[in-house]
Amino acid sequence: MISNKMIFKSILFVCLVFMGLSCSTSGYDLLLEKTFDHEQKARLEDFANAGIENCWPFKFEKKHIIQSALKYKGVKYQSGGTTSKGLDCSGLVYLSAKDIGLKLPHHAQEMARFGQVVPTRGRLRKGDFVFFKGEGKRLINHVGIMLSHTEFLHVSSSKGCIVSKLKETYWADRFLFGTR
Repeated sequence: MISNKMIFKSILFVCLVFMGLSCSTSGYDLLLEKTFDHEQKARLEDFANAGIENCWPFKFEKKHIIQSALKYKGVKYQSGGTTSKGLDCSGLVYLSAKDIGLKLPHHAQEMARFGQVVPTRGRLRKGDFVFFKGEGKRLINHVGIMLSHTEFLHVSSSKGCIVSKLKETYWADRFLFGTR
């Protein structure tokens, strides 16, 4: 006869195994699986070797970072800028995070090391950070904040802090991954 204790242990074991399997694939692993360009994959692996999917310094609500970021809509572009008088893309995210007490680096590539990787555009949510491919040495050269499933706030060098659609060809072709 099977005892209740044996049934409980069996159920617990199955749950632990299932949890281990479901948590074993990170967003980064999925990103590598969907990357078929060998050069891009090598660049992602080099990037990850220096650290990826680090925990946020503290928990925060995405709506707060979005509210903060929207205050900067319309601010003009300034390379390296981190004020309401002029911003660059990472300056927008840096300043919006700082406004809610979250300390992040001021470089898109370093920001991309925080949070769980979201490998595809279809999985993005409001408040996720989105990162775009760079040319040359840098893997990442642009960052924005998702406002909805299709739109993100970022700083354009020609238009300043604006909202764009992720499905626009320019951005869709350059999308690398998101983080949450």
